[in-house]
Amino acid sequence: MIPADAVPFGEALRFWLKLGFISFGGPTGQIAIMHQELVEKRRWISEGRFLHALNFCMLLPGPEATQLATYIGWLMHRTWGGLVAGTLFVLPSYSENFGIAVIEALACGVPVLISDRVNIWREVVTDGAGAAAPPDIEAFAERLGAMLDDPGNLVRMGQAGLAAVARRYDWANIAERLEAVYAGILAGKRAFS
Repeated sequence: MIPADAVPFGEALRFWLKLGFISFGGPTGQIAIMHQELVEKRRWISEGRFLHALNFCMLLPGPEATQLATYIGWLMHRTWGGLVAGTLFVLPSYSENFGIAVIEALACGVPVLISDRVNIWREVVTDGAGAAAPPDIEAFAERLGAMLDDPGNLVRMGQAGLAAVARRYDWANIAERLEAVYAGILAGKRAFS
C-alpha cells in the first residue's frame, strides 16, 4: 500500500490532469504513459503492483486505462484519489474526432470532462452526462473543481451517461437509424440535412 502522505494530493491531481492533456494513442497509450510516469519516473508505485493492477483491470469489462487510473488513485489517496483519477475521465484533446473513449467511460457510468474540440461534447453536455471546456489547463482545472464540489451531481451525470449510451449508441437504435437513412436514399430523398 502506498502511504497516503507519500505523494501530496495536489501533486497527484496535477498529474492526472496532465495525463488527460498529454494522453495519446487511446487506452494503450494512456497505460504506457502511466507506467512510464508512475513506475519508472516518479516511482509512486512499484512495477509489481502496477502489473498486478493492470492484469486485474484487463479482466474487468470496461475501459482498462480508466480503471487502472482509478485504482492507482485510490491506492495513493483512497476515495478522493480514486474519484480524481478515474471518476472524471478527462479527454482534453485538440484532435479527437469522435471520442470512443468518452462513450466507453459513459457506458461504465463515469461522468466525463472533455474538450469542446471532441465532436460529441454537445451530446455529453445536452444529456447531462458530463461537462466540456476549452482545451487549456485553467479552464479544465476550473471545471474539474466545480464538478468535484458536487458529488451528488457526479452520480447524476454517471446515471445520465448510462442512459445516453443506451439511447444513442445501442446497436438496435443504430441499426434502426441506419435503415431509415438507406430507405431515404432508395426513395430518392436526401439522407442528411
